[in-house]
Amino acid sequence: MPSTAPARTAADDDADVVASNDAVFRVAIIDDHPMLCAGVADSFAGAAGFVVVGVGSTADMAVDIADRLRPDLMVVDINIPGDGIDAVRRVAARRPHIKLVMLTAYEDAFSVIESLRAGASGYVLKGGSAAELISAARSIMSGGSYVPPTLATQLIGISRQHLQPPCNDDSEPQVTLSTRETQILSRLSKGLSNLEIAREIGVAEKTVKNHVTSILRKLHVRNRVEAALMSAPRRPYRD
Repeated sequence: MPSTAPARTAADDDADVVASNDAVFRVAIIDDHPMLCAGVADSFAGAAGFVVVGVGSTADMAVDIADRLRPDLMVVDINIPGDGIDAVRRVAARRPHIKLVMLTAYEDAFSVIESLRAGASGYVLKGGSAAELISAARSIMSGGSYVPPTLATQLIGISRQHLQPPCNDDSEPQVTLSTRETQILSRLSKGLSNLEIAREIGVAEKTVKNHVTSILRKLHVRNRVEAALMSAPRRPYRD
């Protein structure tokens, strides 16, 4: 892929904008550390199927870029001025089609949960490799999700205490998943896309998509990652 360089105009004093006709997915990067931002941009520029269309350094710039450029994917540093989690929440509310990845050095499960609740589909550690970031982005853009394996155990334990589904007036959980939904939910927790799940359990991709929609509705969550975190073996299931 040809290299791309930021091109400023008078209308873009607050963001660098680059364009390419070779892109499959348009990416925007929000990070207030110029060297790290440039490194992430280079990683995507060198990966087939991605092009960097914008960069910014604050929560307000993230919202502006989302509104003006409407990228397919945004990689947001959790620690930007104005708060990265708030930026994700605002972008998710305004542009729900944009996939959001939180990029951070924070290795605590509560930051992951807060990011997912805000609308992120992935959480990538800055200490990881460029290959991990690109792999996570590919998974997310194909309908999957990503959380570092090192955080998975923490997340499952905390989710059972802090992300339980709403209860009815009798304080009894009313989450009842079918056997098929249970199969799919277990694979969501592994970050598999709808297509990967369909191939693994031998059904059509559209069938998986319909089941995922049902799971999200039953668990009262907004995205597949949060649904996976809410799974706990003590819930009753039935066919």
